[in-house]
Amino acid sequence: MITAGIILIVVGVGLLVFRATYRDRVYPGVRVAGVEIGGMSREEAIAAVSPALHTFDAGSLTFTLDGQQWSVPYTEVGVSVNPEAVVDAAFAIGRDGSAAERIADTVDTLRASTDLPAPVQLDAAALNAWLDTLDAQLSETPKDASLAIVDGNIQVTSDVSGYLIDREAVKAHVIEDIAVAGPETAMLPVVVTAPNVTVDDLQPKVEQLHLALSVPVQVVGNGGTWTLPPTELGTFVTQQQVTLPDGTQSIEFGMDLPALTAWLDEKIAPSIETEVTDAEVAWGSNGLYAVTPSSDGVTLDTTALAGLVAESFFGAHGVVEAPMEVAKPTIDSDNLQALGITTLLSTGTSIYAGSSDGRSHNVEVGARLLNGYLVPPHGEFSFNDAIGYISEDAGFVEAQVIAGERIGKDVGGGICQVSTTVFRAAYLAGMPITEWWPHRFRIAFYEENGWTPGLDASILQPSDDPATWDDFRFENPTDHWLLVESWTDGASVVVNLYGPETGWEVISDGPMSGQKFQMLPDEEVVDAELEPGTVNQVQQAAIGEEFSYYRTVKDANGDVLWERSFYTKFYPKGNMWKVSPDMKGLSPYDPDRELPPLEDDGTGETAADGASAGGYVDPVTGEWVEPEHSSVSFGFVDPVTGIWVDAGNGGFVDPSTGQWVDATGGGWVDPRTGDWVDASTGGWEDPVTGQWVQPGPGE
Repeated sequence: MITAGIILIVVGVGLLVFRATYRDRVYPGVRVAGVEIGGMSREEAIAAVSPALHTFDAGSLTFTLDGQQWSVPYTEVGVSVNPEAVVDAAFAIGRDGSAAERIADTVDTLRASTDLPAPVQLDAAALNAWLDTLDAQLSETPKDASLAIVDGNIQVTSDVSGYLIDREAVKAHVIEDIAVAGPETAMLPVVVTAPNVTVDDLQPKVEQLHLALSVPVQVVGNGGTWTLPPTELGTFVTQQQVTLPDGTQSIEFGMDLPALTAWLDEKIAPSIETEVTDAEVAWGSNGLYAVTPSSDGVTLDTTALAGLVAESFFGAHGVVEAPMEVAKPTIDSDNLQALGITTLLSTGTSIYAGSSDGRSHNVEVGARLLNGYLVPPHGEFSFNDAIGYISEDAGFVEAQVIAGERIGKDVGGGICQVSTTVFRAAYLAGMPITEWWPHRFRIAFYEENGWTPGLDASILQPSDDPATWDDFRFENPTDHWLLVESWTDGASVVVNLYGPETGWEVISDGPMSGQKFQMLPDEEVVDAELEPGTVNQVQQAAIGEEFSYYRTVKDANGDVLWERSFYTKFYPKGNMWKVSPDMKGLSPYDPDRELPPLEDDGTGETAADGASAGGYVDPVTGEWVEPEHSSVSFGFVDPVTGIWVDAGNGGFVDPSTGQWVDATGGGWVDPRTGDWVDASTGGWEDPVTGQWVQPGPGE
């Protein structure tokens, strides 16, 4: 016991002496970067290690890879060593930690030297900047193997592995290896990335593509066959990388379907597709028959076809049936009975013998255009729709027309001969008339062959805008189609209206005569465009007169279906001559000519100077209205309301405002706008609509 105590006392005293001896010095056995600094003071130790550590200031960081070498001074990448810091670390050996740890460190140092590595400091940003320059030179993105089709041949592009500099490994080398061994050349650490798809992976796909490109694809449809060359189809092949169930990567073939669709639409569609055409029909001795047959419309579904072609190309190369959509005609020559046209409903006629060559030509063109027109069930017939825009391109020529209060010439003059004739057929058949404009002047042509005055219809196309047109229209109230047939024989126009058996009774009362209006004085018009020496009478004097009809249509049971009045006011006109400037005053016109007296209309009253002393047909009720006093000098259909406005007292009540409008001065102030409306020329521009309002449309 005494011996053990003595030993402890000796050890303790020895440690105290050791610590006292090395109180301000590095413990023995400590080295830094191979330099022995044991027993040295801090200043002595710094002075001793500094020369060895300063070799880092002049050293370089050097890496090699695949025969290439790159060096950069330590100073440029921020590599440095601090002598003070490493000496402080040497002083800490045997002095830091618990008492037991301090004794253990001291004993270890005394038994075997402790070699501290150089404490390398690193500027990571500077090192990364240098490594960026190496990456730009060396790094490579992995490239997958791929296929391409060029001129029908398959080309394979090999795969390439990719790699990047392993920056964490570079930093570890600088901090750890250089600190211990000092500057040295090292292998540049890199990370290798393998491609997802290699050439070996593509081999089965190459064989698949070889098979697809070996045989063309055939398409059949609508009686035709088309062979699609594989070299052309190959240009639409696409490839997409896919992940297989086992996690490996491969490619999958497809086709650029939008591009293939566009190509098929150009290559095949024009030969397959056809427009649907309706049959043209006529009435014969055995009833309805097709003059020209109908044909189905065929539309190629190129989007669906592209999918089928792609399926055949990558599959068994079977023949592809072109997917088509078939549109059936509305008027099917194989099913004419579906139209329900079984009988002749009515016939309208008119005489145009004695017309000028131009007028006769236009009548014949109009009748030809109208012939064969079909009106659908519960549809509406439009004369303007049936014949189209009246123009020289449509075959019309210039001939006499009635425009407003004047007779002149225009393309299509005489077309109202045809509209009048179809109006008569519709009138006699009992069809509801939805738009009808009687002529402004009485025309002798329309009263031949037993037809009475007032059964005529004018149309007007003052421009190429249909919104400005006056039309003749009627409804087809039946559940079946109507056929309008029209033709000419050089002297007359005939319009037959065919349809289902209606059983209707059509009762027409009239004509009922209204007021008569004195013809106008003679007039001479100077036309500078006429050849010298020209004197032409372009209008003959005639009185004006009112006529009306009342039509009632009853069904088979005698019940009234519809009824209405058809009122016409024919305006008076005077003799008119057109003369060239040199013939002014030399025509037979006599402005002071005494006009013949008007015949008594049966009421004991007559009207003079264009004034009326009778009544008018109310356009809302269709009934004849006998006024209590005064007369009807003129009237018009308000273009805003569509209501007939009576202007017989030198004014009228505006149907839109309920205010009295004075028209005695050849015009009036419109109470809606405050604008003066000039009516002195026989018409006016409506200030609300901006449209010209004519009391009656022309021929």
